[in-house]
Amino acid sequence: MKPNPEFLQRARAMYEEATERIKRLQAEIEEAGRERSLAIALLHDHGMSYSEIGRMVGLSPPRIGQLITGLRDEST
Repeated sequence: MKPNPEFLQRARAMYEEATERIKRLQAEIEEAGRERSLAIALLHDHGMSYSEIGRMVGLSPPRIGQLITGLRDEST
C-alpha cells in the first residue's frame, strides 16, 4: 500500500521547512557564540584576568582562554 501523494507532498514540505529552520538556528547559535567570545575578550582587554572573568560568567579560566584564543584565531 503506497502512501497518498498528497500526504507525501506534505511530509516532504514539513521535512524541508524543518531543515531550513535548523540551518537558521545553527547560524544564530554560531553568531551568539562569537558575541559571547567577543564580550569575554573585551573584559580581558580591559584588565580582567581569566579567573575573574570565569567567576563572573561561570566558566573555568582555561575555557575563558579557549574562547578568547578562538575569537582571535577566527579574526586572523
